Amino acid sequence: MKLLSYEDLRALGIPYSKTHIWRLIQQGQFPKPVKMGRGKQALNTWIDDEIHGLIASRTRARDEAGAVNGVNTWDEDEYHAHLAQRKAARGP
Repeated sequence: MKLLSYEDLRALGIPYSKTHIWRLIQQGQFPKPVKMGRGKQALNTWIDDEIHGLIASRTRARDEAGAVNGVNTWDEDEYHAHLAQRKAARGP
């Protein structure tokens, strides 16, 4: 088992900020980190297999959703539902 740092996630092409990753974790949409160390000095790391599983599941979802050339082809209703969900997640 290999552990990945935040910098390793970026190197894999995951463009999210640390804040956005925490939001996704809270929503159950990103693997929880494994803390290495104690207290505030603990380093957050992620299990390699879990991150690669996330990438694979997002790729499958993209393919099943009818992506064209790697771009999701949402219809207007899906797009507006997505925007509403993002707005609701941010709060008032």
